[in-house]
Amino acid sequence: MKRSMKWRGFTLIELLVVIAIIAILAGILFPVMAQARETARKSACASNLKQIASAWTMYIQDYDERYPAAAPGLDSSCGYMRYRGWYHGWIGNLLMQYTKASQIYECPSNQKLSAVNQGDNSVCAPNPVTARQRWGLEYIYTSYGYNYQSLWGRQMAEVNRPSELICVYDAISPWADCPYKRSDCGLWGARDIPAFLAKLNLPLTRGMKDPYTSGWWVSRYVQRVAPHGSMINFMFADGHVKADRWDRLKWGQLNGNIPLEHIDYTISLRQNTSRTWPGDL
Repeated sequence: MKRSMKWRGFTLIELLVVIAIIAILAGILFPVMAQARETARKSACASNLKQIASAWTMYIQDYDERYPAAAPGLDSSCGYMRYRGWYHGWIGNLLMQYTKASQIYECPSNQKLSAVNQGDNSVCAPNPVTARQRWGLEYIYTSYGYNYQSLWGRQMAEVNRPSELICVYDAISPWADCPYKRSDCGLWGARDIPAFLAKLNLPLTRGMKDPYTSGWWVSRYVQRVAPHGSMINFMFADGHVKADRWDRLKWGQLNGNIPLEHIDYTISLRQNTSRTWPGDL
């Protein structure tokens, strides 16, 4: 009578059963662990925005309740980088006097996403060491965007419901300076919002640029938009932070020029507004 093959006291069948159980457990645990890691990154990202919000609030208090804005010198000038909150720089430069933790400008889920503080062809600061030596800025990448179109240089009193107006958010581009609906660079017309809809296989609205069929650079970043399980961390103009989705937000939360009483204020960002507002085109 043949004896069953054994390995260290286990029969071949028993080993196969153990291996099958381990494979099943791994299939269950690995997605759970990945989800737990992303949850941790999402929390770290929200913590970044809360620290940015703290610096943001102090900046506003020191500058006569005016939101960050600075573009000294020529657009291509490197010498003013430390004080540049716009093109070739970023608003984080203006907030650095209130926080020394430059790592807060990178989301753990989307590191080294968008280049800033580098100038044309990286001539100003090709690496963080150069940026630190020249201007005391230890970052040349950011994972966040600033709603320039609605907040650039405006005073708090000019903004309707600051608790609802998007300020800083997980972004594939640090710039939201173009009019929202422009099809070459607008946040709604060409960048984050159509990229978000494309990632979730949701239909685009007429007037949006399709990231895939247009050959637009945004196509390379579709999978990096909304990095937290299709959720985005938003910081609002009053400084509070909340996770949400572009398709759940309203036009009044993006375009601060729309009056509260107008119906367009409550229209979903998945739709177009009934009229054109300042900042749209």
